[in-house]
Amino acid sequence: MSDQADTLRRLMQQRSAQDGARDSYSKTRHAPHVITVASGKGGVGKSCLVANLGTLLARSGLRVLLIDGDFGLANLDIIFGVHAQASLEQVLEGTVSMKSAVLGIEPNLWLLPSSSGLMGFRQKDTLTRNRMIEMLEKCPWEMDVILVDIGAGIHANVLNLHSAIYHSVVVLTPEPTSMTDAYGLIKLLRQEIGVSRVSVLVNQVADGKEGVQTFQKLKDVAARFLDVELEYLGHCERDEKVTQSVIKRKILVDLAPDARSTACLELLSKRLKSHRLGWMGEDTLEEGRSLSHLKVSSEMTSRFQDEPARLAPGNGARFWRTLLGEVKV
Repeated sequence: MSDQADTLRRLMQQRSAQDGARDSYSKTRHAPHVITVASGKGGVGKSCLVANLGTLLARSGLRVLLIDGDFGLANLDIIFGVHAQASLEQVLEGTVSMKSAVLGIEPNLWLLPSSSGLMGFRQKDTLTRNRMIEMLEKCPWEMDVILVDIGAGIHANVLNLHSAIYHSVVVLTPEPTSMTDAYGLIKLLRQEIGVSRVSVLVNQVADGKEGVQTFQKLKDVAARFLDVELEYLGHCERDEKVTQSVIKRKILVDLAPDARSTACLELLSKRLKSHRLGWMGEDTLEEGRSLSHLKVSSEMTSRFQDEPARLAPGNGARFWRTLLGEVKV
């Protein structure tokens, strides 16, 4: 781990020494693709998804920085089984440097951890939390992807970590409370932050069909009441091995590489990678085309055949009853 952290620090030093012509460099390099992962309520498995998807993206060759943005209730360091010497809160307060807080997890994967039990920081002023957005915009490293695990809920300390220029992913489960809270979060992302497009990831489902049905309910209501485009990113199946991986502090894709949930995560990581390629511009379209033709096993194909990347909006209906599936549209 220390080797990875040292590598990142050397990259920083090289970047600062490399050019006094930094402006010309910034015009030619690609900014990292920032993905914010949030949920309307806790307990939907968001942090496990971030940890596993970040790992898979890194192993695909991308340079990935994970940021635990769940102030006061952080757990990415626990999932990875690492010990944090410094935290994101200290970086934002200016008491430690970012390079000293970042942990190397494995090749191409780094973590900027947060702290647990700091309620005071969760209630700090908006200006302090907005420093995080500035930090992401001025990230000095050649990262391809920055995944930000944002706390659950719709409070200001959650909304302030979003941006209309980031790729927003909202995680929910088929539970009615999760669906209604996800709708509330998406509504505020649109009204308060100006986010016009949100990717939806449905977690803890029995199969792909339940994932699509859950998404469709949310999309039908959003089409009626919100001026926001919802895109179906995919699903991850309910799996006891996920709980086991947390207890053992081991990444699921390593603990159970043949699990059905691992196959779901692998497909989700490919979709996120495709998103990044499209976001970066025309010079990566050729690579993007090749990704769109990635070969998937026949078992995987049948499992996801009912999961189109986009689903047409349904007809509007009574708001809450439609969202909870009590009224067919």
